[in-house]
Amino acid sequence: MDITYKKVGDYYYPELELTKKYKDFRLDKYGKLRLNYLKENKHIQYEIMKCEDTLIDHLKEVQEFS
Repeated sequence: MDITYKKVGDYYYPELELTKKYKDFRLDKYGKLRLNYLKENKHIQYEIMKCEDTLIDHLKEVQEFS
């Protein structure tokens, strides 16, 4: 994976793109509630899901069944 950089003023910023899985994803009411619950009450599980890249899939699943 090659990362290109764009110069803005005196700084270089990476030009990163989200994968398709993230581009079309919007949190609804229940997704936001679940995300806040994980952040506040299940912090370790939340961090593990972020590291394993399963958080978005989990939130999608919650939204589908609510």
